[in-house]
Amino acid sequence: MVEVTYVPRVKTETATIHSPISKCGDNWWREVRVRAPYKGVDKAFRTLPSLGDPSQIEKFDAGFIDEISVDLERIRDFVVKNSAPLNDRQRKNIDKMLKRAVQYISDARTIQRNWKRGFAGTRIGKIPPWPLGGQPRGGINANIEEGYVRDSERWKKLVRAALRNARCAEEVAKKATIREHNKSSGPRVYGETESRWAKKMAQLEAKHASEESEVKKKAKKKDNSILLVGAAAALGIAAMGKK
Repeated sequence: MVEVTYVPRVKTETATIHSPISKCGDNWWREVRVRAPYKGVDKAFRTLPSLGDPSQIEKFDAGFIDEISVDLERIRDFVVKNSAPLNDRQRKNIDKMLKRAVQYISDARTIQRNWKRGFAGTRIGKIPPWPLGGQPRGGINANIEEGYVRDSERWKKLVRAALRNARCAEEVAKKATIREHNKSSGPRVYGETESRWAKKMAQLEAKHASEESEVKKKAKKKDNSILLVGAAAALGIAAMGKK
């Protein structure tokens, strides 16, 4: 009789991990200045914020995927409010990349949650809690360790792909709005000097940054509310109603 070895793995929805074509989104961890000239006019620009640090992936930062979820909501909110300059192809690509990112973060969260709390199966028995990047809280064997290593690597791939897709979607959306600004400005904006135009663009960028910051605060507040509800349920307190 052939002995079958079962290696524990967390089941996820994603079968194949896709990243954007070319280098779009590669610099998700940097502040990136985006430009989109129109017929020689190259005055408008936007500076995209860093979406995190590569060390947060390597160290399995427990709260990083929550931060990414907030950024995804911020980016989607920007796309919804500034969809006019986008053509059909851009809209479809942005939608595809944001959906990918959301799914990848969901799968990464599933892997992180299962190893943190431990899990069991009829064939593999009980697997003790072993948080990603941490130490096992019980006895393990080679099979458990193999599954843990594979899931850890998959978590990293999912998070990296989510970040690349999120940043690429943001780049496409903001390039379209920047191009529209350059298109409408012409050689000069109604006779404005270069210094006045620079000042106007700085004010516009500050306005967008303020709007995005507000979205991020609301999303964070929403996440905190969800955590409070979960804590209350765990203590047997009546669950808070959804707003």
